[in-house]
Amino acid sequence: MIVIEVPDDVVYERMLARRLCSTCGRDYNLLSNPPAKKDACDCGGKLVQRADDQPGPIRDRIKDYRSVTQPVIDLFKKKEKVVVVDGTQPIDKVWDGIRQGLGLAKR
Repeated sequence: MIVIEVPDDVVYERMLARRLCSTCGRDYNLLSNPPAKKDACDCGGKLVQRADDQPGPIRDRIKDYRSVTQPVIDLFKKKEKVVVVDGTQPIDKVWDGIRQGLGLAKR
C-alpha cells in the first residue's frame, strides 16, 4: 500500500483550488498548475469548479477519509508493508519517495 500523506488543511486548499475545463475536460489547480490565462483553459474553454469541491463537501470527504479510510491504513500498517510518503513535497520528490519505499531504482 502506498500512502501519500498530506495535512487536512493542505488537502482542503488544494481541492478548493481545482478547476476543470468545461470544453476539453483538462484539469487545473489554481495553486500548482494554473492556466496561462486567468479563468480560461488554454483551449479557450471556461473553467468550472466541481460541485463536490466546495467547502462543505470537501470537509465531509476529509472527515470520511479520517473515519473510514484511516483505520484501514492503520490495519495495513500492522499487517503489511506500507510505503508512506510526504505529499507536501514537489512531485518528483514524492515519486522518488514512492520508488525508494518500494525498493526500486531511482529514475
